[in-house]
Amino acid sequence: MILAGFSKGKLRDWCISWISTIGFVGGMSNVLFIHGLKWYPFFTFGAFYSMFFHYLMVFTALFLVVTRY
Repeated sequence: MILAGFSKGKLRDWCISWISTIGFVGGMSNVLFIHGLKWYPFFTFGAFYSMFFHYLMVFTALFLVVTRY
C-alpha cells in the first residue's frame, strides 16, 4: 500500500493491481464464507470489526477499478 502511494510508473500500476485483486478476492471470500461467526455472535465487536474491514477491502478494490485510479 505504501509503494502504491509513493511510487510512479509500472511499480505503481502493479501495486494498484495487486491491491485491487487481493482486496476483492480476500474481502469477498470472507463475506461469502464467514468463519468467524462460528465463534462469535453476529452483534459483537469481533464480528463487526471483521465484517467492516472486509467490506472496506471490497469497496477499496471496486473504487480503484471504477475510478481507474
